[in-house]
Amino acid sequence: MMCSVSFASCTMHHLSGHPNIVTIKGAYEDVTSVYLVMELCAGGQLFDRIIQRGHYSETKAAELTRTIVGVIEACHSLGVMHRDLKPENFLFSNQGEDAALKTTDFGLSIFFKPGEIFTGVVGSPYYVAPEVLQKNIWARSRLCGVQELSSTFNSVEFHHFGLKLSKGFLSRF
Repeated sequence: MMCSVSFASCTMHHLSGHPNIVTIKGAYEDVTSVYLVMELCAGGQLFDRIIQRGHYSETKAAELTRTIVGVIEACHSLGVMHRDLKPENFLFSNQGEDAALKTTDFGLSIFFKPGEIFTGVVGSPYYVAPEVLQKNIWARSRLCGVQELSSTFNSVEFHHFGLKLSKGFLSRF
């Protein structure tokens, strides 16, 4: 576990400065544990907000999705793959309706180089699709958004964000 926590600390330092990634304030270690001191996000999890509200308007959902896609793009541009994106790993900075959404829990993240191929099944079991567990590569590529989202991300609406999808990874153009 300490390896994972130490790596998460390293990853978070690597991504520091992004407004939608929880800031790490410090990391401390003793003989048995590693302690991470991170920015306080008192607004709770995205998951809990979804449950409380019941639903989001299309406009608000699109805004949150833009934030999440922006974080993924920033991570990928710096060679980081989160590998455990789920509503519980997105926190609001405060209780306000317009609170910043921040990504956390980089314990399963890895550094990657463009062109690397990954075949392992990683993530929270509750969120992994059966096709991924069955290692159906065509379904897996579809779930990663390569087919469905490529037309969306390459559409006019997403071009004004300066993002494009290429080989399953988001990048700026």
